[in-house]
Amino acid sequence: MTTTIASTTVYIVQPGDVLGRIAEQFGMTLSEIMSLNNISNPDLIQVGQELLVYSDGNDDGGSSPDTIIYIVQPGDVLGRIAERFGMTLDEIMALNNISNPDLIQVGQELLVYDNGDSGLPPGDGDLYVTESQLNQIGWSSTYLSNAILEDLNRCLERYNITTTSRLCHFISQCSHESGAGRWTKELASGWDYEGRTDLGNTQPGDGPKFKGGGYIQLTGRYNYTRFSNDIGDPEIVNQGVDYVAANYPWTSAGFWWDLNNMNALCDTNPSVEAVTLRVNGGYNGLEDRRMYYNRCLQVF
Repeated sequence: MTTTIASTTVYIVQPGDVLGRIAEQFGMTLSEIMSLNNISNPDLIQVGQELLVYSDGNDDGGSSPDTIIYIVQPGDVLGRIAERFGMTLDEIMALNNISNPDLIQVGQELLVYDNGDSGLPPGDGDLYVTESQLNQIGWSSTYLSNAILEDLNRCLERYNITTTSRLCHFISQCSHESGAGRWTKELASGWDYEGRTDLGNTQPGDGPKFKGGGYIQLTGRYNYTRFSNDIGDPEIVNQGVDYVAANYPWTSAGFWWDLNNMNALCDTNPSVEAVTLRVNGGYNGLEDRRMYYNRCLQVF
């Protein structure tokens, strides 16, 4: 997601420059230019220093392309963000003072080139799965917010669940497990998981905090920690199941799917029974899963 309150460009401080005059030149207040550049003392700018300024002003210093702010979303990878905005990985890392491209965080603000891409999810014509398609499978729009649809499509892209077989099996299994979106977390209290060291539940309260979250019910501190590290959001561990249920019902399921090599299984054109056995450990709800799978085949 991007915010386009004001496009920015880079101004290089010249001999004799004063911060207040630079701000005025670009239609900014002193407070604005200090805030945008994390400057605490306006008297300490240096010749050659790069400053972010509004691009609406008269730019007579050295400048790079106009920039906007992009907010990192679940499933984002820095290289793909760079590519989307016409940048190289080196350019986006340099512009944002990033030393490790694998350590970006969900919600982090990044400066990117303003190439006309809003950074928002694509329109329905470019989505892997739309609300209308989920409706046809049996999902009520009551359980389908824009955030849920964004999470789904980012999940599918991140974990490469994009072939017909992978998509149909993933959506059908999630449809059964979640009651077609009714349940984003396990209904039980989670106290049965308390003290389960095999799940990594070593701290008091870990059982309820890390009970099944998301459409395939990721469970246990250990799995939540792995998921948190995978997508770069520490709040998954800090807040636990309610946070996952609200923000990553699909992505948590996609993480489990990827962790258990489900795409490889789907690529063998497996039966619903074979996929159900891997997901469920048995055949609970097999007919319901088969019903959703057949609907997916018709829709996709």
